[in-house]
Amino acid sequence: MVCIKSIAAAVVLNAVVLVNANPDTKNWGASWSEAYTFGNEWGDKDAVKQHIENACYGYNGNRGFYQDAYFQPWNQFPFSSKLCVNIVGGHVNFEIANLNPNAGFTLAKRDCKKRLSDIVDSTRYGGEWQGSGWWYRADPNQGRC
Repeated sequence: MVCIKSIAAAVVLNAVVLVNANPDTKNWGASWSEAYTFGNEWGDKDAVKQHIENACYGYNGNRGFYQDAYFQPWNQFPFSSKLCVNIVGGHVNFEIANLNPNAGFTLAKRDCKKRLSDIVDSTRYGGEWQGSGWWYRADPNQGRC
């Protein structure tokens, strides 16, 4: 089990588009989604989804960034776990948070892959999804991590 205690060094926070990136922590059990309406497009969605697979399940014997990751309760720092991956023509920022203020949880690999992949499949410019006490963001951007 990996405990997420620090933000990845590869994180890039200078997104080109204005991003909501504010999960609803008061109604943390609520479900909603948001598709960004402008910004950078995904490009090669299959390559992005391979990065998601690698991050959630691991690759070539290496542990994935989110694989078996333990997320502390929302009110404990760090509030979310951020990952930046380089792709052809830019990079993608991924972010996941456990919104439960009282309990920490290990992220299920299948949920990690499904929710991030759903954002890629259902949006043109990235977006966010919140449900079951979790919040996910996937956002394509220009430049390298």
